[in-house]
Amino acid sequence: IFFRCKAVWTMAQTISVTHCRRMTAEEHSAQGQPLECQFPRALTVSTMNQGVHDSEYAVRGAVLVKATEVAAKLADPAQAANLSFQRLIRCNIGNPHAVQQAPITFFRQVAAAVQYPPLVDMDPPVLPQDACRRAREYIQAMPGKSVGSYTESDGLQLVRKQVASFIERRDGFPADPKSIELTTGASEAVKRCIQVILTDVNDGVMVPCPQYPLYSCAITMFGGHVAYYYLDEDRGWAVDAKELRASYDEATSSGVKVRSIAVINPGNPCGSVLDVDTMKDILNFAAEENLVLLADEVYQENVYAEDRPFQSFKKVLRMMQQEKGGTSDPIHSAQLIAFHS
Repeated sequence: IFFRCKAVWTMAQTISVTHCRRMTAEEHSAQGQPLECQFPRALTVSTMNQGVHDSEYAVRGAVLVKATEVAAKLADPAQAANLSFQRLIRCNIGNPHAVQQAPITFFRQVAAAVQYPPLVDMDPPVLPQDACRRAREYIQAMPGKSVGSYTESDGLQLVRKQVASFIERRDGFPADPKSIELTTGASEAVKRCIQVILTDVNDGVMVPCPQYPLYSCAITMFGGHVAYYYLDEDRGWAVDAKELRASYDEATSSGVKVRSIAVINPGNPCGSVLDVDTMKDILNFAAEENLVLLADEVYQENVYAEDRPFQSFKKVLRMMQQEKGGTSDPIHSAQLIAFHS
């Protein structure tokens, strides 16, 4: 269900519809509904999109349902007295603010000023000068100078230019704002791309295992096949070129048309950081098999090993294209979509 409120689109997501049930007779009666419907219902669990029905989002599935039950017991003194613990820590998703990580103050200040512009010019000042300066930039760039107005479909141009500047500083290669799209979080962007890539019931996407379940969920939802390639735990959850080939061959031999490969770097949930040689192997493999490479790089700031710095797939791709020169090598036709948050 989409709710439209000026420039904001909010989607209320029902992650697991397998828990749907019919209302009881008492519930029907309480709401004044007839016990026996004269006409069959158009939308039921059996008639809904089965791709959505069959999709599973593990981090919000059975573990979370059980945690909710436990939380209810902890909230009831009578039941809590029978438990051997008094505290529940939810680790099913990365939710840092829920475990008391403080938000970055600058972000909140700019957001507040953009939402309520009079904060920028108050005397005496209530916000730091740098936050006010950034807020003014955004307000001036918005249609009608209001955050309530619609922006371009691919996001506010000023912000896309700022993102391009960041990428150029990070990689040392030019970045085009026209090739950048702003979405409501990286997950939304991943789902959009998978939906575009999957055009046939036989299409598939290679996904690492272990993985963040967004990928398998979205692929199933859009009617595709998941082709897992397994990470090497003994080598720090590394990606092995031979495993990529084996996974691809197994999928294609079973009739799956592999169209894309997803790589999570730094890894989620395992936290591994790919080295440049491995990234080159992945890029060469994707180019040779004409696969769209989906590079999930949202944790690039969360690297804590000094001997394994983060390198973006875009940077490595541009390096390879420079090294090989010309246009005859498949690497020059490689397609890469990178995600950051």
